[in-house]
Amino acid sequence: SWGSAYNSGYFKEELSDDEIALIEDAAYNKTEVPLEIKKKLFVNPAKPWQILAITFTNKAAGELKSRLAAMLGEEQGADVNASTFHSACVRMLRRDADRLGFPKSFTIYDTDDQQRAMKEVYKQLLVDDKFLPVKSALGQIGRMKDQLISPEEALEAPASNTKASLLAKVYAAYAKRLKSAGAMDFDDLIYHTVCLFQDHPDVLEYYQKKYRYVLVDEYQDTSVAQFQLVRLLAGGYKNVCVVGDDDQSIYRFRGATIENILNFEQHFQGAKVIRLEQNYRSTACILNAANCVIRNNQGRKGKTLWTQNGEGEKIHHY
Repeated sequence: SWGSAYNSGYFKEELSDDEIALIEDAAYNKTEVPLEIKKKLFVNPAKPWQILAITFTNKAAGELKSRLAAMLGEEQGADVNASTFHSACVRMLRRDADRLGFPKSFTIYDTDDQQRAMKEVYKQLLVDDKFLPVKSALGQIGRMKDQLISPEEALEAPASNTKASLLAKVYAAYAKRLKSAGAMDFDDLIYHTVCLFQDHPDVLEYYQKKYRYVLVDEYQDTSVAQFQLVRLLAGGYKNVCVVGDDDQSIYRFRGATIENILNFEQHFQGAKVIRLEQNYRSTACILNAANCVIRNNQGRKGKTLWTQNGEGEKIHHY
């Protein structure tokens, strides 16, 4: 990172004519500026350990770490906090879960653990699995956590029918059972981290200072809880950069909220939008067909994909 040097005329050290010529040559020919000269151009550069880079899968996070190591060197590359949402939240909760009444060494329940705990809840409340299947209940509770709906709020909300009323009771009993066991399920990790930040401003301030630069990949697939996590973390220094494509949002059934990317400029005042419209994979024929189809969709920012790959073969339709 060049720090605050971008679009600035300030130099912290004088540059020789030869150094200026090297910089200009690098800019025109898109080559690397020698490191010793680079150091003279940095102004308050970002420290690698102040960066939190979030992506959705462990595989993508691993790829990101390997690229950072190649670009910055093993030591500095490892200092960048590159991980999934859930891994980042686990690290934060391991430090401060006791503020929420959980042990710092809380257990993370997998699907089997969740189902066992829920079956105990069903026994306690005399719930018929045929009326409200365990898997269905866990799925709906997970969606409530994605929407940041607490068990108390679920109980207080007017129920549309008997099943909804029962689900709220099951949610409350399940949450109580997990807490007494010192456990969280996968959906709890982000939910409880957001609760931690909202209820404990000192903890939030600590992480805002720790992670001064927040980067998020695949932003079109973020949920309400993930958006609130990003908004809270970036609220201190307001250095947030997200990458996403509103035309590729396919996870609404998993809680993804397309409005997060469509309303980004409203959520983060003063944000700049950069459209990445060049496509490197497809031929012009394929892109033109894709543009013609996708432009009819409502609720999108709009863009026109283009390529230097040539016209290519005609599309075959079956």
